[in-house]
Amino acid sequence: MNKTQLKNFAVAARVALIERVKDRARGFGIDEKTCAGGAVIPSKMVQTLGGALLSQTEINQRDALLARIQSRGYDQVMEETAYTWFNRFIALRYMQEHNLLPVSVRVLPDAPGALPELVRQAQNVELDGVDFSHVVELLEGNRTETLYTELLIALCNQLSDVLPQMFEPISDYTELLFPDGLLREDSVLAMLAEVDAEKLGGYSGDRMAVSVLQHRTQERNL
Repeated sequence: MNKTQLKNFAVAARVALIERVKDRARGFGIDEKTCAGGAVIPSKMVQTLGGALLSQTEINQRDALLARIQSRGYDQVMEETAYTWFNRFIALRYMQEHNLLPVSVRVLPDAPGALPELVRQAQNVELDGVDFSHVVELLEGNRTETLYTELLIALCNQLSDVLPQMFEPISDYTELLFPDGLLREDSVLAMLAEVDAEKLGGYSGDRMAVSVLQHRTQERNL
């Protein structure tokens, strides 16, 4: 994969992640129009799609998100969050291919639409903060997407001990805006599955490739 192909991937991934992050924000009653017009509903009054009120953790995360948007602007915060998750997914892919993860299973899809080994072997995976009975409950309820989200977040939090700059503990609004639909055939992780992992690393191999990826995702006019 040459630099042009990497650039194309970075552009597509950036657009997709920003849209997924915006979708998540919209699900919590936050979008560009309501933020600009000052018509945002207070967090304690917001309901989820299922009709339930937000948990106290979600209220705190949503309030932190609103404060960040007020400080930096809606578009900037959406792009920052998308870029944060982009970097984490790139790092997970590289670490997976080089056996650097704290779990023995593969955590990302090996092909578009493929179910990650992390989900297929979920009952045998040990991650800090993940309760076995809860994993079983999600599996029996066929809540695969929710299970995958929780396992990925737990993995990122565990990696924060060894790579704090890349995987700072996820307890703020970045968790609230975790992109969904990652198991779909057209997701960012599906795109990533088709990228040569050796071109993503900054530890060995082609260091220029990861620099290109990171630089391109920050450019606003690609």
